[in-house]
Amino acid sequence: MTPLSIDGAISSLANASRKIQHHNSVKISEAKQIEKTVDLLQSGKLTDDKETKYQKIYLKFLQKVLQVNSTSIVILCVVELELSVISIAKKNVRLNLLYVIKDIAELNNSILHQLANQYFNSNNSAPHPQIETDSQAALMGSSKYHEQNPQETHQDRRHEKGLELIERLKLASI
Repeated sequence: MTPLSIDGAISSLANASRKIQHHNSVKISEAKQIEKTVDLLQSGKLTDDKETKYQKIYLKFLQKVLQVNSTSIVILCVVELELSVISIAKKNVRLNLLYVIKDIAELNNSILHQLANQYFNSNNSAPHPQIETDSQAALMGSSKYHEQNPQETHQDRRHEKGLELIERLKLASI
């Protein structure tokens, strides 16, 4: 596994944000991971197994993401930057990444905000409506949905333009 770099992490996060925005949801496996990680963040309790050292590193990273950024960025990090990636990353990469993420507002989107509200502000017995299903994806991708929710359509376009700008800036710096 290649060590995590800030540029690589930002690129991965931008792609994940774009994908979540495009699909208006996360996969079932990602939803389960989000739920598990939010529970870990809220309880602060680690399991007593071999992964405890790595879980501590991951938990500290996500706690700092939460302090510096927002719950929606925590959701994005959980989806894209897994425990195995963060736990082997160099400490200075983990610390610098927190502040680089903060400066890139385009990583955030309305779907991530909805997911953050859903997972951080709900009890775990509630159903998770942002888990992708065929009927939901069809509804949210329809023109009727966007006619009823023009603010999200506008935000989708702004989000896409922001991500395109990030990509152009990266290419220009190469």
